[in-house]
Amino acid sequence: MSERPSSAPGGVVRRGSTKLHRKGSKTSSFKEKKRRLSTSCCQGATFKLDGATAHRDLHVSKDGLTVYYASGTSEDKANEDPEEYGRFYDVPYSVNAAILGDLPFARGRHYWEITVGNSTLYRVGVAFLTTPRDECLGENDSSWCLSCSSHITAKHDRINDDVRVTTRPAQIGVYLDYEIGTLSFFDAEKRKHLYSFHSHFKEPLVPAFAVWNGSLTVRSGKFEVEYAM
Repeated sequence: MSERPSSAPGGVVRRGSTKLHRKGSKTSSFKEKKRRLSTSCCQGATFKLDGATAHRDLHVSKDGLTVYYASGTSEDKANEDPEEYGRFYDVPYSVNAAILGDLPFARGRHYWEITVGNSTLYRVGVAFLTTPRDECLGENDSSWCLSCSSHITAKHDRINDDVRVTTRPAQIGVYLDYEIGTLSFFDAEKRKHLYSFHSHFKEPLVPAFAVWNGSLTVRSGKFEVEYAM
């Protein structure tokens, strides 16, 4: 596993592939047991998508758990001032189709999963509540994300690291330890660690998403899985 200083103050990025273990499975060494991270010990907070922050081309399901990209602005959103309503809006030469979760995290450990619904262009991660609505996720110092397009990259401010995978993840796990400053991404189906950011979070964080085709569905709460980091 390699690590290097990030552009964020005090930040370290760690990459590599590690195994994900179901609860109760055996580990190969004391060191691995010591470093095992149990998401069942997370706070298990449940959140939904905050439609009030959604870009005008995004539509949220009635249960608040799925976001769809559907180009074409509804009449009510077309007449809104996105800055006044706190929605994400387009940046020059780019559709900024993003949305935030409705629950901020200012402490504790949290885990959630995203099911990718026929999307080949999306981003998942976290952002400060104050992240600018006219900037793309992962392209400023107030958001961190995993970006999937023709390839997968980890993005934060000036960080733009390639993440090597053999196939696109169909389900992504996100783990946040606010106090330690760790944000990790996993291929939840293959039980594989994809990437980790290490930083110092100075403001409350919310789950953050962007999608330009297909859909993303979130699942949060208490999970009975363990990751070996």
